[in-house]
Amino acid sequence: MSFIVGLAFSFSAKAQSWYNADSIQKIELFLSASNWDFQLDSAKLGSGTYMMGSVKLNGTLFDSVGVKYKGNSSFDSINVKNPFHIELNTFKEQNHEGYTDIKLSNGYGDPSLIREVLSYKILNNYMKSPKSAFAKVYVNDVYIGLYSSAESINEKFCERNFSASESTFIKGNPAITPGPAVKSNLKYLGDDTTAYYNYYEMKSLSGWTDLKDLCNTITNKSESLEKVLDIDKVLWMLAYNSLFVNLDSYSGVFAQNYYLYKDLNGVFNPIVWDVNMNFGAFPFAGSPNNGMGSLSVTNMQQLSPIYHSTHSDWPLMQTVLSNAKWKKKYVAHLKTMLAESVESGLYSQLADQYQTLIREASIADSNKFFSDIQFYGALTTNYTFGSYQVPGIKTLMEARAVYLKSTTELKTTAPSISKIEFSNSQPTVNSLVVLNVTVSNATNVYFSYRNTSNDLFSEIELFDDGKHNDAQASDGIFGQSFTVTSLSTQYFIYAENIEAGVFSPARAQHEFYYLGIQPSVLQNTKIFINEVLASNSKSDINEYGIFTDWIELYNSSNETVSLFGSYLSDDIRNPFKYAFPAQATIEPGKFLIVWADGLANTNKYNHANFTLSSEGDEIFLTNAKGLLMDSVSFGKQTEDVSFGRCPDASSNFVGIYPATFMELNKFFCVSALDDKLSNSLIKVYPNPVNDILFIENSVKESSIISLYTLFGKEVLSFESNQLSSELNFSGLQAGVYLLKVSVPGNQTKTFKIIKNQ
Repeated sequence: MSFIVGLAFSFSAKAQSWYNADSIQKIELFLSASNWDFQLDSAKLGSGTYMMGSVKLNGTLFDSVGVKYKGNSSFDSINVKNPFHIELNTFKEQNHEGYTDIKLSNGYGDPSLIREVLSYKILNNYMKSPKSAFAKVYVNDVYIGLYSSAESINEKFCERNFSASESTFIKGNPAITPGPAVKSNLKYLGDDTTAYYNYYEMKSLSGWTDLKDLCNTITNKSESLEKVLDIDKVLWMLAYNSLFVNLDSYSGVFAQNYYLYKDLNGVFNPIVWDVNMNFGAFPFAGSPNNGMGSLSVTNMQQLSPIYHSTHSDWPLMQTVLSNAKWKKKYVAHLKTMLAESVESGLYSQLADQYQTLIREASIADSNKFFSDIQFYGALTTNYTFGSYQVPGIKTLMEARAVYLKSTTELKTTAPSISKIEFSNSQPTVNSLVVLNVTVSNATNVYFSYRNTSNDLFSEIELFDDGKHNDAQASDGIFGQSFTVTSLSTQYFIYAENIEAGVFSPARAQHEFYYLGIQPSVLQNTKIFINEVLASNSKSDINEYGIFTDWIELYNSSNETVSLFGSYLSDDIRNPFKYAFPAQATIEPGKFLIVWADGLANTNKYNHANFTLSSEGDEIFLTNAKGLLMDSVSFGKQTEDVSFGRCPDASSNFVGIYPATFMELNKFFCVSALDDKLSNSLIKVYPNPVNDILFIENSVKESSIISLYTLFGKEVLSFESNQLSSELNFSGLQAGVYLLKVSVPGNQTKTFKIIKNQ
C-alpha cells in the first residue's frame, strides 16, 4: 500500500481597512452642545444614554450617530481624554465596512499606548478575537488624543465568527462594581438564576438558565464539560492570559473581561475582551479568601503557569487544569505561543513597529496619562502608576520567557510527530481511508476530524500494536482506518506521553489540515452578494425554461476565486444549506448566478436548495472556515425589480429595474446616475427634453454615446468625434431613458433623461 503525506492548511483573514494596525485611523466627532463633555460625563454617571452627533471616519461622514463615554477605571469625569463608544446605528441604520460600533480606549495605565493593538494582533493567531487599530480622535476639530480602536463583540461579530444568530450571549463582567468577592468566575451559585444577575451581563434576550447550567457543569459535572464548552478555546485563552500576564481577565482578581457565545452545536465559545492592560499593566492576580493578589514586577515575571489551578474561586481553571489530558494540551498551547510570539521576537518587533508608527500622534497628545519620556521608555522601563508599577513590555517578557522555560510544566519533553500519511489523498465520500502517523516518545495518538468549521471535531485513537494497519507493533507508526464522509475533511493530530502533549499543526484546533480537496477560503472583501431578484415573473429565465428567483455573486478581486467549500443559506441557524460544487469559480470582475428554486445543478447554472420570499428574506454567504463572509437582508419586493448593490460591491442597496442579470449594476441603478447634468467633461441639456437633446464633450477625443430604455433595451449607439452632438427625441415615446456617454480614461457617465409628451 502506498501512502501520501497530508497537505497543511493555514489561514490569515484579510483585515478590512478600518482595522488596519499598520496605519492610524482618523475619527472626527461633531457634537453640537457647547457643554458636550459635561453631558457625556453626566450620562456615564447616570442613565448611560447616547448623545446624538456626527462623525467622520477617515473622511466618510455619518450623521445621527450615538456617542457616549465608556469604561470603568479608565473613565473619570476630570479627564479630558475619556474612552468613547460611538454607535453608528443608534438613531438610523448605517455602518462603516459592516461595523456599527466603534470602541475607543484612551491608553489608561499604558505608557506605551500600544498594549491593546499589540495584544489583539498576537491573539488573533490563536483564537477568534477582535481586530484593533490606532486612531487619532478629534471633537469639534480639537485633537483629544491618540486612542486604540477595537472591534466590538456584538451579535454581528458572533454571526461572522460562529455562524449563529440570536443565541445565548453572556458578558463576563459584574453588573455591579467588581471586587475580590465580586467575580464573573462561572462558579455555581445554585438553581435560582437571580443569584447570577449581579455578576454577569446578559447580552441576549434570554440565557440565564443556560448560564446557571454551564456554571453547574463547570463546578460539579466536569465529565460533561466538553459537551457544553469549547475546551480548546478555553485552553488558548488561559495560556494567553498566563504568558502575557493578562490579569484584567478571567485569570485575575475579578475573573472578568470575556464573552461566552453559544454556537449551533449548543457549545459555548469564550471570547477574550479588553486587553488594554495586558503585559502586566493590571498587577492583581487575586488570591484565595478574596485577596487582591497584588504583584510586583518580579512576581509577574515569575507568575506560575498553573496559578489558580487549585483555587475554588476560579472553578474553570481548577476544573480544566485538574484534568491530566487537558492540562497537557494547555501546556502544549503555552509552549507554542511562547515559541512563536515571544522567543521568535515577534512581539518585540511589533512593539517597536507600533511605537514608531504612533510616535508623532503620541507626542501631539497633550491629554495622555504619561509623559513623552515615559512613552519613549515604555518598552524597557518600569513606571509607577498609582499604587503599583507598570512593567516595560520587553522587561516583563524577556524575564518571563526565561522563567517559564525553567518551570516543571514547560521542562517536560513532548512527543515528536514526524509524518502524517493517508492511503488516499483524494478519497471519495463513504470510502475507507487508512491513516498512519509516525511519532516518537508517545503513548497515545489521536486523530480529530470534521467536515465543516461549524461541526464539532470527532476524535479517534490510533494504535501502534500491529493490528490497526500500522505495520509492526511498537515501531513508532500509529495507525487506524476511518470512513470519509466529505470531499473535504479538516483534521489535526494530538500525541501525548505521561508528561506532555503536542499538536500538529501547532495551532490546532484554531488551524488544521485538509484531507481531500482544499477549498479556497474566501476573503471578506472579495466576493459579494451583489444582486437578488426575489419576485421574478418575466425578467430572467433559467435553463429549465422557468422564471425563478436568483442570487448574483460578484468577484471584486483581481484573481479567479473558487467557491468550493463555501455555502449559501437563507437561515443563519443552518448556514450550510447549499454547498457550492467543485467547479464553481468566478473570474475577476465577473458574476456567478445561483437560482434559488430547489432544482438540480446543471453544467450551465447552480441551483440552491432553497427559495426566496418576496415578502422579505435574508441570504448568507459562508466560507470554508465557517465564517460569514457576506449577508443581505431585504424587505417586501416589487415584481421584477431586483435588490442590488449600487454601485457594484458597495454597501449601498437600491431597487434596480430592469434587473441586471450577470451585468454591472452601476449603469442602471438610480444612485449611479449623474444627478447633475454636467461635470468637468460633459454637459447634457435640456432635461426634460421634447425634441433635441444636446451633448457637449469638452475633450477632443471620440466618445461612445448610447441610449437605453429603462428596461435596458438599446435604442441607439454611435461614436462621436464632435465636441457637440445632438439626439433627436421627437420620434420616441414619452418616458424615462438612460443616456450613457463614455469619456476618455475609460470612464462612463450615465444620465437619466425624461422625454416629455
